[in-house]
Amino acid sequence: MNKPFHRIAFITNDPAQLKILSLLLISILIPVFFVASFLYFLIFNILSDQPAISGFVPIAMDPVIARTNMAIVLGFIPLLLLLFVWGIIISNKITGPLRRLQRELDEMTKSSAIKRLSIRKDDYLKPLVNAINKLLIK
Repeated sequence: MNKPFHRIAFITNDPAQLKILSLLLISILIPVFFVASFLYFLIFNILSDQPAISGFVPIAMDPVIARTNMAIVLGFIPLLLLLFVWGIIISNKITGPLRRLQRELDEMTKSSAIKRLSIRKDDYLKPLVNAINKLLIK
């Protein structure tokens, strides 16, 4: 019976995982950039329409910019980290079974013994592994 495989690292050099994480990072940063840009546009647009503030815009903008920056940092950075950690977990759920399946198939090609492939009960590749095992039995 095969020895169970235990995860050693959450972020590996697996190209599929790195691609998933880079796509996730891009899909997080683009909306953050647009929301932050929209906040600045909204604030500057509202302040520029105020007739009493027009002469004092540079002085009035400093606290507004500081508070907006703080809101962006305090709101988006923890969300970015949380979503990135979630992406690591999801990418491991996708690429982990693929790595195990590939490793077992490599072991089978190196040896002359044909054995059934094993997979964890909650892996998403279970139907694929069951189909390969049916082929191996024939």
